[in-house]
Amino acid sequence: MSDRVLIPVPGLGVLALPVETYREALRRGAEIMGVKDDKPAMAGEPYEDAEALARAFKVPTSQVAQKMRTGEIPNVKVGRYRRAQRSVAAAALSGGSA
Repeated sequence: MSDRVLIPVPGLGVLALPVETYREALRRGAEIMGVKDDKPAMAGEPYEDAEALARAFKVPTSQVAQKMRTGEIPNVKVGRYRRAQRSVAAAALSGGSA
């Protein structure tokens, strides 16, 4: 598991933060907004590569990679690699909209 949280920033790319920095920012933001929640902040659903998604859905890696390249599966590009969230990929692979 990665020790960084990837945050897509439209028009700029991806912001990679250490998990603890991300959680501290969420805590401070909730504090500023006056949100009273004692539960620890969760980093959200991780982004996975085409190979991991293909294994999860039992489809060829090439199919997932192609759909990521064409944008049928919404994804973020990290360096030269594409990553997508499993729930978004599931919706796209089942024919639903994400």
